[in-house]
Amino acid sequence: MPCTLPAQFTVKTYKTTDQYNRKVIRIEIKNTGSQDIRISNAIIGLENGTLLHFSTSKKQENNAFFSFHPNPMEQRKYTIVKKGKTEKVDVPLNEVANYIPIDKDIYLLGHIEYFLPDDSRLQIKEIAIKVE
Repeated sequence: MPCTLPAQFTVKTYKTTDQYNRKVIRIEIKNTGSQDIRISNAIIGLENGTLLHFSTSKKQENNAFFSFHPNPMEQRKYTIVKKGKTEKVDVPLNEVANYIPIDKDIYLLGHIEYFLPDDSRLQIKEIAIKVE
């Protein structure tokens, strides 16, 4: 079930395979608002920015985290999601902390930090959703 954030975007996550036939967890952020949103990503360490974790217990199990980088070769501080568009990230399961097996329930935990174009205030939405 997607997680809806204050009339701006939804987050959906599910198991699939990527273009290289690897088992991955896909995270999609769809902008359902009337304007573009700018997601703030953590680049190095536990600094300000979006921090996401996978867990099998609905609790943060370790300090391994990742941010929302649609192109892993370009780790940008900000990711723009245009209104009406969807950005996605594929996380290969062998890169997930603790090597969580695909046959267990997996949860996406953490928070997404974002800005709206007409509002310079940082907004934060906590995430706790089951991977479908």
